[in-house]
Amino acid sequence: MLKWEEVQEQIDELMKRYLLKYHVNVNMELEEWIQHQYQAYLLKGYDCWSKYKDLPIEESR
Repeated sequence: MLKWEEVQEQIDELMKRYLLKYHVNVNMELEEWIQHQYQAYLLKGYDCWSKYKDLPIEESR
């Protein structure tokens, strides 16, 4: 069973890769946008996780 903490770690890694890929220089304007995107990813991730959390890991990926 996939744990919510594992999903959060994957979302954190996704955001880090995004920031590195686009060489985002975090300033006051971008910080708000980044936080908004992060919250959106967390909500989408939680929605998917809650639907499939009881499946074996092989089936839930």
